[in-house]
Amino acid sequence: MTQRASDYAVVPMTRAERREYHDIGRESFATKCGLDFVGLCNELREE
Repeated sequence: MTQRASDYAVVPMTRAERREYHDIGRESFATKCGLDFVGLCNELREE
């Protein structure tokens, strides 16, 4: 069985974005898209 990430540590993505994220890796995807995953998770957690 695999463990699922907490809902407090996920970022919503489209199917195409998720595929690209897994293809090129987290750091490359974040750089390409200008994302700060930790910052986004913190913002979503506060909502």
